[in-house]
Amino acid sequence: MRVRFRRLLRRSWPAAWHAWPGAVKLSNVWGMDGLAASVVLIAILLGVLLLIAFDLICLVHLAAAGRVRFLPKLAWAVAIVCISPFGGLVYLLSRG
Repeated sequence: MRVRFRRLLRRSWPAAWHAWPGAVKLSNVWGMDGLAASVVLIAILLGVLLLIAFDLICLVHLAAAGRVRFLPKLAWAVAIVCISPFGGLVYLLSRG
């Protein structure tokens, strides 16, 4: 019975991946083109821009602060830039 099921599975499995009329074709990022690739690219760029903006906001807050808690300003600046976005979150939460 198992051998029969495996043979059936081997025969039907590749056929399941080929499109039948009206099927949705699965694709990965490298295989995308047109609108789908543009949406992925815009989403990635938007995420990177948001991270950069968040880091800049945290660095501006750090520069404007008279005193900081737990670490010197240089250590906070390194943490904000190198451990983005977690360094900035920890800094903002530690301001109290």
